[in-house]
Amino acid sequence: MAHDRNAIKRVIREIFRRQARDLPAVDVIIMIGPGCERARVSEILAGLMTELANRQMS
Repeated sequence: MAHDRNAIKRVIREIFRRQARDLPAVDVIIMIGPGCERARVSEILAGLMTELANRQMS
């Protein structure tokens, strides 16, 4: 369980690190519920990054 949570946290940090320069200056809070899978987190965050980048362009 802790291993899975830490792995998901690493995925989230890595995605934000890679996208940081394209994101607007906003605070983002990510809350992961029990049973969440890494693949699903990556999919959701990809959509979130796209949405945030689009907001910066507007």
